[in-house]
Amino acid sequence: MGNLFDKGSALVASAMRAALSADIVYIRGAQSVRIPATVGRTVFEVEDSHGVLRWESRDFVVTACDLVLGALPATPAKGDLIEERDCDGKVRTYEVTAPGREQEWKYADTSRRLIRVHTKLRQQTA
Repeated sequence: MGNLFDKGSALVASAMRAALSADIVYIRGAQSVRIPATVGRTVFEVEDSHGVLRWESRDFVVTACDLVLGALPATPAKGDLIEERDCDGKVRTYEVTAPGREQEWKYADTSRRLIRVHTKLRQQTA
C-alpha cells in the first residue's frame, strides 16, 4: 500500500490524462507512439559570455507508463520528436532539447508517474 503522496500523485496523473490532455505522437527514429499529453511551458535563463539568455520551452507532460517505444518503456532523449496537431489541422513538430546544461526532461511528481519533456518548435505544416 502506497503512502498519501503516492495516492495523490496517482490521482493527479489520472485526472491530467483524462481531462487536461490531447494526443501527441512521440517519435524516435522509426519508432513512434500516440500518447496523451498535457501542454505547458518552462522559461529558462541561461548565462553565457554575452549575458543572460531567456529560453522558453514548450513542455509536454506525459504519463511515464504511456511512453513505450517498440515493446520497451522509454525515457525522452535529446533529438526525439513530438508531433502535435492543433484544431485547424496544422501539425507542429517539436524537438526534445533544452538550453545549456539543462536536462531535456524531468519527473514532474515525486512518484515518477509524470514526465515533463522540454522541446523547441522545429517545423509547422498545414
